[in-house]
Amino acid sequence: MEQVQSILRKSILNKDVDRLNIITYSTHERYQTGWQNLDMSFYLWQTEYAKPWKYSYAPLPKNHIMLNGKHGDHQLPYYVTPDLILSQNKLAHYQKSFELSKKWNIPLVCLEHTLPMPSWPQYYIDNLNRMSGDLNIYISEYSKERWGTEGIIIEHGVDHELFSPNYQQKNNYVLSIVNDWKNRDEPCGWTLWTQISGYPNKPNFPIKVVGDNPGLSIAPPTTQHLINEYNTASIFLNTSQYSPIPTVILEAMSCGLPIVSTNNCMIPEVITHGEEGFLSNDINELRSYCIQLLKDQALREEMGKKAREKIIQKFSMKKFEQSWNKVLRGVL
Repeated sequence: MEQVQSILRKSILNKDVDRLNIITYSTHERYQTGWQNLDMSFYLWQTEYAKPWKYSYAPLPKNHIMLNGKHGDHQLPYYVTPDLILSQNKLAHYQKSFELSKKWNIPLVCLEHTLPMPSWPQYYIDNLNRMSGDLNIYISEYSKERWGTEGIIIEHGVDHELFSPNYQQKNNYVLSIVNDWKNRDEPCGWTLWTQISGYPNKPNFPIKVVGDNPGLSIAPPTTQHLINEYNTASIFLNTSQYSPIPTVILEAMSCGLPIVSTNNCMIPEVITHGEEGFLSNDINELRSYCIQLLKDQALREEMGKKAREKIIQKFSMKKFEQSWNKVLRGVL
């Protein structure tokens, strides 16, 4: 029945102009808001392995429709015929996505946000790479190389008109934004941050943490609150270890913040040491860079201006939307 529906849908669909129906999942809220202007409907499939949408991270875009997991394999409204499946996680999404793509006889697109962990043996990575789609998408050249498979690159996009400096009074502290930081120590660098900042003892410099971290900090209730957090800080400190490029770095740069960060993954492709910020994997150096910038307002402003210029030139939302539109329509 589903394949008959799919054949009928394909017979009348103009893939270049008609609104597409896409089955995907709640994955990265800040990232998926970048699809909100695409002329496509994203139906968020619910499984026991797929995370729920966290509204404290971002509002649900108008073109995203939350399905009801209680309906099992019949979550999709009867009047909707999907045009493709978009898996965003090999471990949590791929099996169901593969099953649905065969059921409807439609393309399977696999987007990989993360990197293989250093502790994973090569045979395990090879097995994961067999979970391949009709098209594989990576968020950076670095990610593609680390996975070691074929695919195309779509880099992040940032709405630089929304995430912009408002030139309000800055507070002289170092900001970090991470969710569930302690439980994500290996990829996000919680221990490294405590060593740099001196937390929980007497901090080495003024700090502020934002994000869903019980007992430490809370997530901003709205996007505007998040933007205000960027705009009231003086410096952004990132301690990620195995994230290709944290979205918060790009948002902070777009708001005109200089960045102090670990020097790994895709980060040195985005930040030139001494230009938009400082990069190092040495604890003492990272600490000294934070202290140096807190003392030098002129340097902070110069680096912050260059950081925003880099986002506008390299990570525009227009480019991001055009890339996704071209890829998702092209795979049909």
